[in-house]
Amino acid sequence: MEKILNEVLEEIKRAHKNLPEDFEKANTKNDYIAYINAYTGRAAEKVLRNEREGQGYRENMVKAAGLAISAIAAFDAG
Repeated sequence: MEKILNEVLEEIKRAHKNLPEDFEKANTKNDYIAYINAYTGRAAEKVLRNEREGQGYRENMVKAAGLAISAIAAFDAG
């Protein structure tokens, strides 16, 4: 579990390097839900098509987890 949590934290750091500084402030709760749904939807497509290609499912779930944590942080920051 610790390895997974570290991967999610690394994903958050990676994403923050590529986003504008005011990204978290500029997005609403619904925006975060839309982003998370986009990544979980991609993961679901892999399952529905029964694809076993690479890490697509896992990568999308790590991104969704990182977004969920960022959404909570943005909510707490007010």
